[in-house]
Amino acid sequence: ALNIQTVEDFLQLSPKVLFHRFGVEAHLLHQLANDELYFPRQLPPKDFVQTKEFFEPQIDFERLIFCIGKLLANLLKRTRSEDRSPTQLLINFSLENQAVRQEIIQLNDATLSSKSLLDLVRIRLNKRLFTSGIIFISIRLQTIRNNSEQFSLESSKPSRDPKTRHHCLERLRTELGTEAVVQTTITEKHLPAEQFQWAPLKTSTAHPKHFTTTASRTLIRRIYAKPLELDISQRNKPHPELFFKKEHNLIQRSIGPYVVSDGWWKQLVERHYYFLELKNGEILWVFYDCLHQKWFLEGQLE
Repeated sequence: ALNIQTVEDFLQLSPKVLFHRFGVEAHLLHQLANDELYFPRQLPPKDFVQTKEFFEPQIDFERLIFCIGKLLANLLKRTRSEDRSPTQLLINFSLENQAVRQEIIQLNDATLSSKSLLDLVRIRLNKRLFTSGIIFISIRLQTIRNNSEQFSLESSKPSRDPKTRHHCLERLRTELGTEAVVQTTITEKHLPAEQFQWAPLKTSTAHPKHFTTTASRTLIRRIYAKPLELDISQRNKPHPELFFKKEHNLIQRSIGPYVVSDGWWKQLVERHYYFLELKNGEILWVFYDCLHQKWFLEGQLE
């Protein structure tokens, strides 16, 4: 018997013992109780709808935007009154020629105002051509209930305003499409340039649970889509300071080699990577291809 009387007694138990005696469920419960895991609550979505019927087919763009703005203001008012945040906006247009058009705008900023939301609609509709006058509009705003942490910030705030950042991303997505805003995801590859891929950025509507700040500046490694071959006649010089002897006076120091090999089961790849710090402050990321006996510029640090 474990002789547990209180939650505090449960927290004092060894996680390893819980896992071996009672399984994964007990182990996860212990982690949750110790606040070692954080799972945002998945709250059910809810839609709010507003419609507008025109007595005469509407073809004036500014008047159309004005009408949509009034509908959006009413929708957001209802959304805020129920402590919810918008996640997606769907606008259906019924045209005089019986055609139907739909526009979908994904929303990742929980604090969008009606004016900001209308700006996104204006950007989207500004490039759309309607073949006939509009006789009916239906606007559906999909929402989720706010978490308790939705609009509260920890005492340590980020140096840049998250609201402004999210609003800029929303405008880019709206005008250029979801694929225009991407982030890197890690892949299990050997060659550095293949260890990541691009995927659409998914921004949570909630603020992070904790903010961390650092005083040091992060170096950004800029990787070229295709390594640039260094066009210098001398080859077979595996050390950068020997290979760059014409430019040797420009090199402050070199760091490496970092040996990377791949493809022993198909085409052999062996590269020696170096960081070259130049006297003007630039840091180049180069590698020596042992198979082809050539030097390439993979990227640089900024």
